[in-house]
Amino acid sequence: MGTTLGMLAANVPVVMFGQKAIAKMPVKYIHIFAFVIFIAMAAATLLVV
Repeated sequence: MGTTLGMLAANVPVVMFGQKAIAKMPVKYIHIFAFVIFIAMAAATLLVV
């Protein structure tokens, strides 16, 4: 029960931010931003391991 509430507490602000971001930005830019973050995290993981 505690982990479920923790996940909800973490995800609700992100979903709300995402809804506002989609209303103000083209989806293409959001996809590019997500791609850049994904590649940066993957590179950082590979460099640490």
